[in-house]
Amino acid sequence: MINQENSQITLKGNEMIEFENFKWRPTEVEDLDFVIELEKEGYPYVLKWSKDKHKEAINNNDIKHLILCEEYEKIGYCILAGFEKGNDNIEIKRIVISEKNRGIGRKSLEALIKYLFEKMEIHRVWLDYHEFNEVGAYLYESMGFKKDGVLRESLKFEGKYYDVVVLSMLENEYLKK
Repeated sequence: MINQENSQITLKGNEMIEFENFKWRPTEVEDLDFVIELEKEGYPYVLKWSKDKHKEAINNNDIKHLILCEEYEKIGYCILAGFEKGNDNIEIKRIVISEKNRGIGRKSLEALIKYLFEKMEIHRVWLDYHEFNEVGAYLYESMGFKKDGVLRESLKFEGKYYDVVVLSMLENEYLKK
């Protein structure tokens, strides 16, 4: 369940999302070594992209590629997609936080969701996770995401096939919390 009261966000321009002593800001090319390193640490829960693919994402108007900072230190990144599709559905393509077991993942995801529903007036936020990501599954479902379905054996990892679970949250579900 999303704690709307604790995730006070401030927007600067329409790109910066600030909450507590954290902020989401646009990724710059200089940040990509950090992003690539986080992907290595997050693998296999987060699949790896090349630096060129991340550069393409930074320059794609359909995507918001963001860095999470605590004070001035980079501690995570995320990729949101679907801004130009016109159907008010945004995908949380990736979210990776280096700081574990401090609740930062939950707080940062709450701030993103609040921004999407309250400031951008999105209708639906969705994401997927690999079936072996039990921590992610617990987090997303505890925040109110509902299971849309399962892409059966759609991920091949180390010679074995795994399901990918798709979850979403609708605006009216968010507003009820």
